[in-house]
Amino acid sequence: MNIELRRAYDALTKAKQALNEFGTGASGVDYRSYATRLGPAILTSGLGQALATEFAAGYEPGMPESNPHRRLFDNVTSWLIGDDGPYTGTEGGDSAIFDEIMDSDQRLYRMAQAEALAWLEWHVKFCRAFFPRRSGE
Repeated sequence: MNIELRRAYDALTKAKQALNEFGTGASGVDYRSYATRLGPAILTSGLGQALATEFAAGYEPGMPESNPHRRLFDNVTSWLIGDDGPYTGTEGGDSAIFDEIMDSDQRLYRMAQAEALAWLEWHVKFCRAFFPRRSGE
């Protein structure tokens, strides 16, 4: 299986997991909305800042462990630090991706950003298929 098929399969698997976790109610609608907006946020602010925003929203003290921001952050970063991602071999807690981003050179950072956008392209398509849209979206 080539990288594009592995990327699509992972994005589909993560979208199905989010659907099982959140259903098509308000949290599912939020997940779709956050996934749809993450790509433009990466293009506008960069990978590190966009992920930091998701991390802050999903891991804020008092937030339930299961929430759309946390799930999206975990889904994207699991691809980036997985076997096919640019940060393979990364170990650590939920914020390990930030250590990788800070320690990487510009070439690796751009590769990771491009990989995140390529994964999100698939993931957003599946989210649009599985979750209802937010009114006005």
